[in-house]
Amino acid sequence: MKQQINLYQGHDINAKTPLVFALALFLTLIMVVIALSVYLQNNVALLQQEVMTTQHALIDAETQTQMLKMQFPEKELNTLLSKQFKHSQHVQTSLVDVLDFLSDTSSDRTQGFSRYFTAFSQQSTDNLWLTRVLIDTDTLNIEGGTIKAKNVPVFLQNLHKEPVFKGKVFVQLKMDTNIDSDAYLDFNISTSLSDDDTQ
Repeated sequence: MKQQINLYQGHDINAKTPLVFALALFLTLIMVVIALSVYLQNNVALLQQEVMTTQHALIDAETQTQMLKMQFPEKELNTLLSKQFKHSQHVQTSLVDVLDFLSDTSSDRTQGFSRYFTAFSQQSTDNLWLTRVLIDTDTLNIEGGTIKAKNVPVFLQNLHKEPVFKGKVFVQLKMDTNIDSDAYLDFNISTSLSDDDTQ
């Protein structure tokens, strides 16, 4: 009996396809890794070059700064000059205040109190007299006497006709019997002289 052994194996295309595909995939992967490595090395080299350039620029800037500091040393503030400047500002502020004060023609501070006495001299109310006029920086107190209480409102109405008293409000009025004689009444009236309280 004869047996034949076939030692020749033919080309089986289907059996070799996965092996060829795996080999091609492996080679492609190796080529991608090599390309990526070359790209990264180039980028690292560029970054190192930029770092070096920046370091050189920083060194140059520091050198120039040191040279400028040596060429133009920092000067101390002149305290005398500073004091003179503050004094000049104070003098200027004071002069502006004085000019404002002198240009204010409506204030009692620049016009004085003679306007009030002129207004009092224009008044003539029967049976009413003034015993004391007290002018403070911001208040005016008028004390006087009368025979009849109704004379005081008449006096106030006439006083309001004077320009210096226009808009002034008399905020306080006191009337008492005279200590020496029951036939007379003493009165005390007051008003504010500040411009804010005028109406």
